[in-house]
Amino acid sequence: MTKIYGTKNFDVITPGSSSLGVSGVPSKLVTGSADTIYGLGGNDKINGGAGADTMYGGAGHDSYYVGTMLDKVIENARQGTDSVYSSVNTANKWLPRNVENLTLTGTAFFGGGNDLDNVITGNASANTLHGYGGNDRLSGANGNDNLYGGSGHDTLDGGAGADAMYGGAGNDNYRVDKLTDKVIEYSGQGIDGIYSSVSTSYKWLPRNVENLSLSGAAKRGDGNDLNNTITGDVLDNSLYGYGGSDKLYGGSGNDVLSGGAGRDTLVGGPGNDVLDAGAGLNTLYGDAGKDRFDFTSAERNETSLRTIIKDLKIDDDRIGLAAQDGEAFSEGLSWAKEGVVGSTLKPDWYFEGSTGDDGEDPSGIYLSFRGAAPSSATIADLWYNPTFAIAGDSSWFATVEFAADAKIIGLSADDFVLI
Repeated sequence: MTKIYGTKNFDVITPGSSSLGVSGVPSKLVTGSADTIYGLGGNDKINGGAGADTMYGGAGHDSYYVGTMLDKVIENARQGTDSVYSSVNTANKWLPRNVENLTLTGTAFFGGGNDLDNVITGNASANTLHGYGGNDRLSGANGNDNLYGGSGHDTLDGGAGADAMYGGAGNDNYRVDKLTDKVIEYSGQGIDGIYSSVSTSYKWLPRNVENLSLSGAAKRGDGNDLNNTITGDVLDNSLYGYGGSDKLYGGSGNDVLSGGAGRDTLVGGPGNDVLDAGAGLNTLYGDAGKDRFDFTSAERNETSLRTIIKDLKIDDDRIGLAAQDGEAFSEGLSWAKEGVVGSTLKPDWYFEGSTGDDGEDPSGIYLSFRGAAPSSATIADLWYNPTFAIAGDSSWFATVEFAADAKIIGLSADDFVLI
C-alpha cells in the first residue's frame, strides 16, 4: 500500500505520478495498488487508479475519481463542497458522508446520492439516479433516464431522451423538453412545478402537479383540475386552466387565457390579449396592450358567479359577447352587422342606468354605476337582459373597475363586440 500526501495547494494526484509532498514526508509514487491518498488543504483532484484506494480530501472543494466500489472517500464536515466522478455503478445511498455531488462517467448508469443537498449528473447511458434526502438537483443527460428525487425540494431534468421523473415528497420542479417525458407525483407530496420547453395538449399537466411555466419555443400550456399557476413566456401563448381556482399569467406576447371552471385570476401582461371569463367568480387583468375580455355564457345572475374586470381601458379594450345558440349573449341583442364576428353592438342596445330609454323595449346591455355619480364613479356593474321583459330576467355578469385615467361614462356600444 502506498501513502501519498498532497500539499495545502491545489493538487492533482493520479496513479504513476509523484505526490507534491509536504515537509518531512518524502514524495512517493502511486503504484496503482491499494493506495491511501491525503489531499490536505486546497481544492484537490484525487484519482486512486486501480485497486481499493482510500482518499482523504481535507479542507477545500475536492474532486475524487472512483474506478471501483472498493474505493473509499473520506470527508469531514465543513470541509468544502466535494464531488465524486464515478466510472462504475454506485449502490443505494452510496455517496460518502459529507460529499455533496456525484457525476457518472464511462459506462456507469446508476448513481445514488445521500441525505445532503446533492447535484447528481448522468452521462450518455440510460441512467437511474436517486437523490434520497436533501434538496437535490438531478440531471439525466442523453439517455432514457429514470430520476428519483426522494424527500426534499428537488429539481429533476431528464435531458434528451424519453425520461421518467419521480419527485417524491417536497416541492419539486421538473424540466420537460418533450411530451414523451413522464412526471410522476403522488397526492400530498408538496406543491410541484414543471418548466416545459415544448407546447402541451389538453389537460396535459400530470396528476398531483400544480404549476406549469413555459420556456423556449413552447406556445401552449395546459393545466389540470387542481389549483394551477400557469405562466407563459415571450411568445404568443395559449394557456388553459380547466378545473380548479387557477392563476394564469400571459407574459409579453399576444396571449389567449382561459381559466375554465373555478375561481380564476387571469393576467394578460404586455401585448394584445384575450381573456376568457369562463365559469365561476373570476378576476381579469388585461394589463398593457389592447385586450379583450370574453364572456361566452349569460348564466351569471348569481352574485357569486360574476367576473371582475380590474383594469378596463376605454378605447383600447373590448368586451366580447358570445355568438352561439342557447344561453349566449347574442340572443336578444342586436349588432351593427348582424351575425358578423367582430361587429359592435348597436348603440340603441346599450344603456347607462337601470332601465332602457324605452320601457317597451328594454333588452340589451346595461351599465349601472357603483356608489357614485357617473362622472366620478370608478366601478360599475354590467347587466344583460335577453328579452323584452321590463324586469325579472336580467343577469349581472360582470363588475368593471376602470383604469385610472378612464371615465366610466366613456363606455359605449362600440366597446362590445360579437365573438
